[in-house]
Amino acid sequence: MRAECQVSAGWLCSRFLSAADESNPLALFRQHRLDVEDTMESLIAQGMDIDGRYCLS
Repeated sequence: MRAECQVSAGWLCSRFLSAADESNPLALFRQHRLDVEDTMESLIAQGMDIDGRYCLS
């Protein structure tokens, strides 16, 4: 199975950014990649796709 997953910079910042963190979305993604994967797996299991994509925004 192949799924297209999109994560917005705004979602990353709102979910994982603290005062001490770097505000670079790529750095946040790298630091919290497993948490993002867990959230995406939950969306996929629930069938929460939008036109074949799974989006966190």
